[in-house]
Amino acid sequence: MRAIVIFIIVSILSIGIGVFGYTKATSSMEDLSKPGSSTITNYPNDHKPSSIDLSKYQMRMRWIYHSIFSNDCTKCHSKERALNAPFKSKAEWKTIIERMSAKKKADISTSHQKSIETFLIYDAKKRK
Repeated sequence: MRAIVIFIIVSILSIGIGVFGYTKATSSMEDLSKPGSSTITNYPNDHKPSSIDLSKYQMRMRWIYHSIFSNDCTKCHSKERALNAPFKSKAEWKTIIERMSAKKKADISTSHQKSIETFLIYDAKKRK
């Protein structure tokens, strides 16, 4: 009888912790495209292919991709999110990069912002 009571108490506590933990996690999710957000949220772009064929890209673009883009942009989100984003124009990318760079966690220098913008515009022309 004592084992049954313990089992029931443990079960109730486990369910309670699971429910409250789940509620807390889902209520704290934010849209990363909004200024000041810091929680990683899944977007449709996150689940598209992450690899791109760089073999026909200029050497400078390959270098930016591997040295800057892959390091700076993945501090807050997946490479897929940026690579598969629908943005194409310089104005669109400039706005997005400025907003992303303003986040505390990003810590992206002005020169890296320019390089990332250059790469993403180049990539959009090549692939989109």
